[in-house]
Amino acid sequence: MRKAITVSQLTLYLESLFKRDVHLQGLLVKGQVVNLKKARFLYFDLRDETSLIHCVSFDRSLDWSIIQEGMEFLVTGSLALYKAGGIYQIRVTGIHPIGQAADFLELMALKKKLAEEGLFNPDRKRPLKVYPRGIGLISSASGAVLHDFCNEVNLRYPLVPVYFAPASVQGQAASKEIIHALRDLVTFSAQKPIDVVVIARGGGSGQDLSCFNEEALVRAIARSPIPVVTAIGHQVDTSLSDLVADRRASTPTEAASLVTPDRLQILQEVDGWLTRAQSQTLEMIHQRRRNLFHLQQRSENLHPRVQIHHSLLTLNRLQTRLNRLMQDQLDQKRGSLNQLKTLAYDRYEKVLENKNQDLCDRTTWSLFHMGGDLVKGDEEVNVDKTYLLKSMAYTYRVAVEKKEKNDPDD
Repeated sequence: MRKAITVSQLTLYLESLFKRDVHLQGLLVKGQVVNLKKARFLYFDLRDETSLIHCVSFDRSLDWSIIQEGMEFLVTGSLALYKAGGIYQIRVTGIHPIGQAADFLELMALKKKLAEEGLFNPDRKRPLKVYPRGIGLISSASGAVLHDFCNEVNLRYPLVPVYFAPASVQGQAASKEIIHALRDLVTFSAQKPIDVVVIARGGGSGQDLSCFNEEALVRAIARSPIPVVTAIGHQVDTSLSDLVADRRASTPTEAASLVTPDRLQILQEVDGWLTRAQSQTLEMIHQRRRNLFHLQQRSENLHPRVQIHHSLLTLNRLQTRLNRLMQDQLDQKRGSLNQLKTLAYDRYEKVLENKNQDLCDRTTWSLFHMGGDLVKGDEEVNVDKTYLLKSMAYTYRVAVEKKEKNDPDD
């Protein structure tokens, strides 16, 4: 019976085999990168149609940014055993893009260069005219783009003409043909105004759209004196021409919507303008009528006949007011006179009463002895005797000749 060995012993044996085998050192392996993970170290798997192998890189001097999921790369390194996991893997020392990966890296380098020059800066993008006088279209003459684009333009804004410049939109010659068509439209715009140029195609694969990433075409779009709209791929496919264009659309139909106003919206705006114009016109007419009426009134008021009439009315009002004031004053004076008469009559009665009383006082007689003593009422008056008879006004000396007795009935 054979002697058992440990897992560690087996692992060390396999590791020594890997190190002794010159075919497993300095490997050059081609495959598609999958399961990419960039952390402290670089981890990914390399696969082909039937197999997959793990890869790891501890070398920070490598440019990890060029590694892209799904791209093909040429990897250099040595086969090693990861003892803790029991996994064999390639310890990567070099990475080289091939095929589409190389094309992609070349595209990224061009994109970076153009971005640093400011060609993709949003500040340099020009606004599109709301009501274009002419539209230039660059596309293939054999595709459905021309038909779809023109149909949408005619539905939305049939007033604008579309000037078509045919060009290949796929293949090696496409970039040069598009540049030539763009130059022709710019030249033609000196005769007929063109306010926007649309470069369109009906989508396609990344390889089909590669001509729109060529530097010469991107720079031609950037130099165009006419704003450019691109409609050369779906939303997920962004070319360098899309980035440099003033606007980008996903489809030719969407591009037609971007460069033209909506006819229904225009009709609504026109109706709004007509309504506002009618309202302003009616208001102006009413204002002019009011001004005319005021001028007419003012003119009539300035006529001598009207002024005489107004003066007569004013005179009548003043006369009425004067009569009323005079009547009020007369009534007031009469009231005051009546009060004075009443007061005077009361005073006259009082004075008359005082006068009568005074007269009575003055006609009252008193009889005195010659010595000045008053003769009392019950005192006898002697005949042949002299007395003094006094009133308020006079004093008489009287001598009594005889006495007569008064009849009580007198």
